Formats: sequence, structure tokens, C-alpha cells
Amino acid sequence: MAFLAAGVESDEEGVAFGAAWLLGQIPSPQNLAIVERALSGAQGSQWRGLSQGLIHAPLGDALMAAAQSWLRSDSVALRALGRRLLTRGRVAGQPSVAGLDEALAVAETAIEIAEASWRLGWFEVVPRMKDLLANERVDVRQAALRALVCCVPSRAAVFCRSRLPDNDAFGGALATGLAICGEFDDQALLIRHVHAHPSDLDAIEALGIHGGARASMALIDLLESDAPGVAATADKALCLVSGQPSTRSGNQPRPDIWRRWFDIEGRKIEPTKRWRHGRHFVPSVCIDELADPSSSLRHRERAHAELCRWVGSTPVAYEADAFAAIQASDVARLRAQFGPVI
Repeated sequence: MAFLAAGVESDEEGVAFGAAWLLGQIPSPQNLAIVERALSGAQGSQWRGLSQGLIHAPLGDALMAAAQSWLRSDSVALRALGRRLLTRGRVAGQPSVAGLDEALAVAETAIEIAEASWRLGWFEVVPRMKDLLANERVDVRQAALRALVCCVPSRAAVFCRSRLPDNDAFGGALATGLAICGEFDDQALLIRHVHAHPSDLDAIEALGIHGGARASMALIDLLESDAPGVAATADKALCLVSGQPSTRSGNQPRPDIWRRWFDIEGRKIEPTKRWRHGRHFVPSVCIDELADPSSSLRHRERAHAELCRWVGSTPVAYEADAFAAIQASDVARLRAQFGPVI
């Protein structure tokens, strides 16, 4: 065990992940105590490796008992991690918010708390997310915005509309957030933004997430662009709307094929309806996207957040980067839990 004890102290994320993952599934309180000591002083890549290793470890009794004890930790981040593990194990209970000010002042723990707010339904910390929207780090701003999109979508939509010209400063999250939580008519705002910022690939992708008829027409027009990445991103966005395969021949999409699709199928999109994968959008389509073995991590993360936005206060226990067998089990449970009601 000495090499695992050394591994959890590593600043290399992959090494810390592997050590925590192995120790997390060995039914020994002593081994978990080694991980807990490392977590208490971990930051940056070490914290990410340790926390993700435990999140992806099998949920044995020893790990669940440790997670329960972490709810009483002096560390807000460790309390949030304990809650995340317990949510995967479908165990009730919420961590306290003691020490929140100090925790939010550190970027890594601020991100962990923002993630916990929407993943776990930890609504007590959501009002503090607006303070993080002005953080100097883009990943903190993105995490805070994602929390607001999932937990208070109407407020998030107002912020996304007002700040959409600053989409790049949020790593594209404003356009994505508006497509997820905005009103149907926000497609016009997204189209205007793309016209004013034609190289904003995240906003182009957001038109596909929105899925309205006007958004689809705008995407077809973008297929003629020579700007780097624009035509390819528009093609992918149309695939999301239509459920059709890419029309790219080499690196160049085929506008004629997409125009033919819109003339035949796209005109079936009702003026006030969104489309996703060739049919009217319903929230349960997000579960289908989580189950798609060809989906990218980025798309699964978006689908997970989008599902959370629609189910409201009920936590959606799912890890977009989990091992395939764990994801399949989570998807089956989500279908049983939410399929009949969304």
C-alpha cells in the first residue's frame, strides 16, 4: 500500500486519480483515511485527481461511511464531495454551509461547490453563485453560470441575454446557457449575435441546441462560410437538430443537402417548437443523448446540465466521464426515474 499512499500525494492528476480510485474500493477505513488526509491539503490537479478517483470508484460500504463522515468536515469542499458520493449512492442528506466564504475564495473549491449546487440540489449555496460570475478565472465563471442555468433558469437567462456579447469571456457558456434556459424567441438574439460575431463557434453550436426553425435556417447559411471552423460547426449543429449524419465531403459540408433536408423535413418544425434529433424536443431526449455511445464528453455534460434544468429540484445523479458500465447503469436508472414524467 505504500505506493498508493505516495500516489495520493502526487501533483500529477492521473497518478492521484488512480491511487484514490484503488483505495476508494478497498474496504478498509485505514485506506480511506489516507485519502482523506491527502484531500485535506490538496489543491489544483491533486484535488481534481483525488476527488474524481473517488467519484468513479465502486460505491462500497466503507466509502459510503467515509462520505457520511465528510458531511461534518470543516472543509466545505470535502463536504460537497461527500454529498456527491452519497447522491450517487442515493443516500439523503445535505452538507452544511459553514465556512462557505473562505471556500468560495479558492478557485478549485469554488468550482466544486458550484458543481455540487446543481448536481446535488444544494440550493442553499445557489445565491452565492452570482458573486462568482465576476471571478477572474473563466472556469469559475463557467461553473457558476452552469449552476444558475440548472437551478434558477429564469435568472440565468436574464444574465445570459444581458452579457451575450461577452460570450468569449465565459468560454462560450453564455450562448450555451441561453439556448438551454432561455425563451423560445431567444433564437433571434442568438442569430443576431452570430451575425455580429461570425467566428463564435460556441454560439453557432448553441443555435443547434436551441433547435428552432429560424436557427436551422441560419445554420444552413453559415455552411457557406470560409472562416475556420464555422461551416463544420454549423454542420454538427444541424446534425443535432435533424438527427441526420454529417454531410461533409472531406472537410467541407454540403449546403445543398441541408437545404434539401430543410425543404422536406425542416419545414415540419412548428414556428414555436424546438427540434432535436429529427423530432420535437422533449426533456427525455437528454437521457437519449447520455446513452449515445458515440457522444463526446462535452455533449454529455451539456445534456446532463440540460436535463437538470428541466427536472428542477430533483438531483440527477450522473457522471459524464464515468466508466461506460457505470454510465449505462445511471442511464437505466434515469429512464426509470424521469422517463414517465418528462
